[in-house]
Amino acid sequence: WTEWLRDIWVKPVFAEAKITAGAAEPEKWASLLSPAAYQALRERVDIEFPATNPAFLPVDADVSVDVVLKNTPKLIVRIYEINTLGFHLGQNRPLNTDLHLDGLVANSEQTHEGDASPFKRVARSFKFPELKGRRGAWIIEFIGGGKSSRALVRKGRYTLVQRTGPAGEWLTVLDENRRPATNAVAWLDGRRMTPDPKEGRILVPFTISPGRRTIVLADPDGSFASAAQFD
Repeated sequence: WTEWLRDIWVKPVFAEAKITAGAAEPEKWASLLSPAAYQALRERVDIEFPATNPAFLPVDADVSVDVVLKNTPKLIVRIYEINTLGFHLGQNRPLNTDLHLDGLVANSEQTHEGDASPFKRVARSFKFPELKGRRGAWIIEFIGGGKSSRALVRKGRYTLVQRTGPAGEWLTVLDENRRPATNAVAWLDGRRMTPDPKEGRILVPFTISPGRRTIVLADPDGSFASAAQFD
């Protein structure tokens, strides 16, 4: 690399990679770092999620979250189940990990022992069998070493197919397997719309204010919902 990059930058990066990978001869790699950089590396806490974690999971899939950990001798894992219908109707935005969890009681909590070394980065997989076979969304919070990171687990999703008719827009709601969900309902601007008994589709009447909106597609009992874009 020094053929293209300055060695004063490459060598510390190379040393950090060796140290956090747990390579042999740690003293050799530590000598390439300044005392301040070595101390900062020792104190750094990593709780990171690899990009290989899926964005969505099938309803019947096993739920596991891959996490890369460093300097977390004790790790607390908390699961918060999200009221997806309440969120989408109240927030009118995509579900994310920035929800305020202060004051909320976790649905479950686990404690795990971490690696004893403050330097080594370790990849671990955490399994949550209690979420199998369920449609919904959960925030899983990992807390360790004074740092907190959150993962959003989503199982199931509604999408729509839109077709213009003489009186409005006909919506066919599809589940995560791309099959028609003939009992699903739609919420738009606070109004609940149900499928036509004969058509199995939802009619959204024309409006005097056309445009692109967020529409909420949900189970009839409100136990699960997801948002979609609607023209």
